Amino acid sequence: MEAMVGPDDRPDDPESALDGLSEDRIFSLLSAGRRRELLRALEAAGEAVPLSVLTREVALAEGIESDADAGAFKTVYVSLYQTHVPSLAAAGAVEYDPVEKHVELTSRAAPLFTYLDIAGGSDDEETTGLLSRFFGADHAAN
Repeated sequence: MEAMVGPDDRPDDPESALDGLSEDRIFSLLSAGRRRELLRALEAAGEAVPLSVLTREVALAEGIESDADAGAFKTVYVSLYQTHVPSLAAAGAVEYDPVEKHVELTSRAAPLFTYLDIAGGSDDEETTGLLSRFFGADHAAN
């Protein structure tokens, strides 16, 4: 079983990869709290980020203490590596370099931000994205 999406798995027309996504698919992509936090971290970075750094940022956003044992961070890493990054890569929203283990937003992610206030992310309802308020913290680990 291959965990990551490769270049051959991308849509034939990458420029319209997200343009053709239905609202159901967009909502499905954004329904997982970890994917929303991953998108927030990538947006803030503005460049390719090592998966290990993204793991730490997502874990901290979920409330895992910075001095938590490695097992807590490993759980986040595994879910990002096996589930969340491949989902976003298959949609064309991110590019993943399996050699360098870096993740980067693509310009094709823009339609996702129509539905997600990427500038939000705090517990303050004024700055948290609509989907984060709708799905709530209970979905953060999904």
